Amino acid sequence: MKTLTAILATLLIVPLLRGQTDTVKPIEPPFGLSWGETSTNIETWAKTNKFPMTQGTTKTGRTAIEIEGPFPSAEFDRLRFYFQENQLNEVELQFNEIGAGENKAQEFTTITKALAIKDQIDKQLGKGQLIKNEKGTKDGTNWQFIQQIWTDEEHAIWLAIFNASQPKQGNLSMASLHYRWETKICPKKVDKQKGK
Repeated sequence: MKTLTAILATLLIVPLLRGQTDTVKPIEPPFGLSWGETSTNIETWAKTNKFPMTQGTTKTGRTAIEIEGPFPSAEFDRLRFYFQENQLNEVELQFNEIGAGENKAQEFTTITKALAIKDQIDKQLGKGQLIKNEKGTKDGTNWQFIQQIWTDEEHAIWLAIFNASQPKQGNLSMASLHYRWETKICPKKVDKQKGK
């Protein structure tokens, strides 16, 4: 899977807030969370439900809490919560499937999950902006990467879908959904986008 991993790592260097939609409704984090809240509720929930939980620090100094599924009645496989100065500023939902051989049914499942979420967000916030829709081949691996964004004045939702297939290595199908408090994560870049 080295080739697939290399392609994915390159594509997921996500450009920050390239554009804005006509979204009026403020973007809130999922699960009834609030921007800026501490990690207490999340840690308590994970411990109560006995979900595996790990904690670390990102390269930018944010605290990251990762919680592994499976989660009952949920489509996602993994959750990540990011905090700066113990304030929530990003929630990431991951949908990961690695197939063996030509497992088209498994690839279809991940794409279906991601597109269903996209449709739900479109209904709530209006149609998002397509940032990337790229296809290519590298070292015998065929890949496609799709990225869409919804924004308001301070927040954004990023949806990324990645599919790759190689006869000898099988299929890799992944999707991730990021709820971000952009002005807290990268204030200088957001100000630049606004012309400040």
